[in-house]
Amino acid sequence: MTSPRNEFPFHRISQTRDPDVVFSSSSSSTIGLKKLLILRGKEPPHFFTCICEKFNGFVRNPELFKWHNKEFQPYQPDDSFALLSCVDAMDQADLTQEHIRIFRFYFDYDFVVFPLYAGCDVPSHIEPLLNDILNMMKELISSKRIAVLFLRGGREYSVPCRLGYVKDVKQGFVEYAFQYMDINVTALNETCLKSALLMEFKTKYPELFIQHEKIQQSVDLSQSYICAVLAEACTDLSKWNILATAEEGKKLSLLLHKTERVMFTPWYGFNHGNELSHDIVRYFCKYLVLEYLREDDSNFKMKLTQKYQNVQLCDTAVVTMQ
Repeated sequence: MTSPRNEFPFHRISQTRDPDVVFSSSSSSTIGLKKLLILRGKEPPHFFTCICEKFNGFVRNPELFKWHNKEFQPYQPDDSFALLSCVDAMDQADLTQEHIRIFRFYFDYDFVVFPLYAGCDVPSHIEPLLNDILNMMKELISSKRIAVLFLRGGREYSVPCRLGYVKDVKQGFVEYAFQYMDINVTALNETCLKSALLMEFKTKYPELFIQHEKIQQSVDLSQSYICAVLAEACTDLSKWNILATAEEGKKLSLLLHKTERVMFTPWYGFNHGNELSHDIVRYFCKYLVLEYLREDDSNFKMKLTQKYQNVQLCDTAVVTMQ
């Protein structure tokens, strides 16, 4: 089996024990397990532990590795549902030029998670390095090369602000709500109908799809705080599929970008929450990483190939990944 990549500059915290898994990017295909990178800010240890436990639970047959003398036990592991081959982490406070080089020439992750304080409270000598990383992230996102999950944005200059999804970089705060959210039944149903995977979610929670006069279904997430982006803080609401809201629609809790593989979920890192909260994360993350906007990506490659064959492009190489 491939040895764990704990050497500089990334920290591997888990990887599959299965010997038949190839540790390389497979973003051009929906088949196979994917690679996750978590960019850590100044999250409290209990937040970061919970986040790592959650995503280690999405690794098939995981083997765990210590970071700062700590292992992160998988939360509710399920090999039959697993979508990841490994989870790596990097601390924004440790960014160096080597990270820039790796990102520019050897980036092979399919999925990137930005926790609560990613992008916040960055030392001045780290700021230009983080800006370079995020500029490359913008290109990867716009090309649909990666899927991105935001676990809120806790302070000024949070990553959702830096990447342009939330207004006012100097504030940069992605709000929260408590316990209750309202499902947009119509929007959620339309989204689930596009995916066999999400239809499994719908089958498991039929009560979420019962139509009411106000087309909203109130859900109790059992004494947990949830992500809730102020509607007025979104840069452009028309670019989002809004699947759940809070506080009478003033805040948005489950958002899926219409043209990019980017998402906010109600769960933002602590605690593990109830079963519904957990299933929203695992079903929608798997959908985001394996299925969402893949057809558009395939169409782009097909059109590019056709243009190349018709001599409409110069100095272009088209590579089909198997």
